[in-house]
Amino acid sequence: MKLRTHALRPRAAVLATLTTLFLAACGGGGGGDAGPAPGPAAGGGAPAATTAVQIGSSVTARPNTSYAVVADGSSPIGISLAMADAVQPGDTVRVTGAGSAPWQLTTGWVPPTAARPSPMPIVIDTRNLAGNPQPGQVWTPRLTPMEWHWVASDRLGRVLVAMDNPGQIHVSRDAGQTWDPGLSPVQNWVGASVYHTSGPNDVNGLENVNVLAAAFGGGLFETNSSGFWVAVQSGMPGVDFSVRDWESVSAIDQGVAIAAALGAPIYYRASTSSPWVATVLQGTTTPTVSGWRGIALSQTGVAVAGSQDGELLVSTNLANGWTPRPVVVNGTVLRDSWYRAAIARDGSVMAIAGRFNSGLYLSRDQGVTWTRANTPTGDYTAVSINGDGSVIAATLTNATGAGAPTGSVQVSRDGGATFAPLQMPGTDTNWRAVALSSDGNALTVAAGTFTALTGQLYTSVGNRTSYGPGRLEGGRGSSVELVFDGATPEGAARWSVRSSSGTFSVR
Repeated sequence: MKLRTHALRPRAAVLATLTTLFLAACGGGGGGDAGPAPGPAAGGGAPAATTAVQIGSSVTARPNTSYAVVADGSSPIGISLAMADAVQPGDTVRVTGAGSAPWQLTTGWVPPTAARPSPMPIVIDTRNLAGNPQPGQVWTPRLTPMEWHWVASDRLGRVLVAMDNPGQIHVSRDAGQTWDPGLSPVQNWVGASVYHTSGPNDVNGLENVNVLAAAFGGGLFETNSSGFWVAVQSGMPGVDFSVRDWESVSAIDQGVAIAAALGAPIYYRASTSSPWVATVLQGTTTPTVSGWRGIALSQTGVAVAGSQDGELLVSTNLANGWTPRPVVVNGTVLRDSWYRAAIARDGSVMAIAGRFNSGLYLSRDQGVTWTRANTPTGDYTAVSINGDGSVIAATLTNATGAGAPTGSVQVSRDGGATFAPLQMPGTDTNWRAVALSSDGNALTVAAGTFTALTGQLYTSVGNRTSYGPGRLEGGRGSSVELVFDGATPEGAARWSVRSSSGTFSVR
């Protein structure tokens, strides 16, 4: 499906009205961690006005303006950052709560113009905020407990997918606030991947969001331009995709994708309009037939695949095939029952883990050498890596046998040098799935055991608001000043907290 969501036009179009937006040297919200917290802006826009504009109802902010919320009562007062005025890096907005009414700095989208007909998402970097929540610190339960098996995220952490097994595919287009199973068929869903396709008015592909999904004992399904789920056809004579033991799919922008099933080759397509082909070992005509369980494809075209039979393959060009890359740690070749694989968006870091009594193994040279992470030995169920490999997450479910360890959610924020378990809410320990946004600041985690036990689905965001529907909430005595940074690598308009006092909530 092409999930119609708001987007960003190419830079040339944006320059017509936000001339200096893309001239700013800015980071974060894109292919990796946002980097050091921004400091006070040097130069740029004018300072915030010293005399605050008193407001008793919701308004759209103006650049370089201070606002005093003087309203009383319980109804929140909104100050929208989706201003039509041209905004330049260094411009500021300041809000102070003077009355008893709560107030919200809302993000949303920069309005379209004649020169830039597509809106662009707005985000607030909160790393300088008093009491800034870290990613994985505050969790929000989503939907009701189900037999969750897989979760997936687009690169912004805004379009999310959660699959129950057996059940349907639940899709959120607002960072988890609302979910819709749509008309997805009931299947034993085991894997999904979210990707973007660019168009004439959407070069960065933030508007057209697609999902490719796999069902064990069923077929591959994909969302079409009308928003409906359709069965994926192989396009290969004599090859039926409809009833297969699919295990995993991975797709990147423009629909480049790989798909894996038990006892079959790894299938590959070069775009949404290209036919699928069965891949081979590089330099041969030998099909890649094995018990494939975990596969992952980076935006640079580097791919990794792990088999329950102990094989591990890496490809740097899928059209040319795969190369065997055995996992060798301290001189010992490991032939584990590989179950999950992940790779950074830039291809710099890949990970592999086994299903039972296994470890998590990392490579930073496309599978030539491997190291074992300091995560527990256990039953791994999912691995996710952010855009530049600086954040890595893995889930483990409850191991079997007397005295076996319970499940956990493990996260590293130093590129895999160290891991620590997250403090998760509730009583679930059968953790099943995890997905990271490209900047590593948004996490989706689910518990459950397919066809057996239900678990809860959670989302968490830290260091920033959610893309699109986010907001920063304050009240009486709370004060914050934001400075406009410019555009993130993902094409969002980013404001950063420059100073603050009081108590806040980040959504």
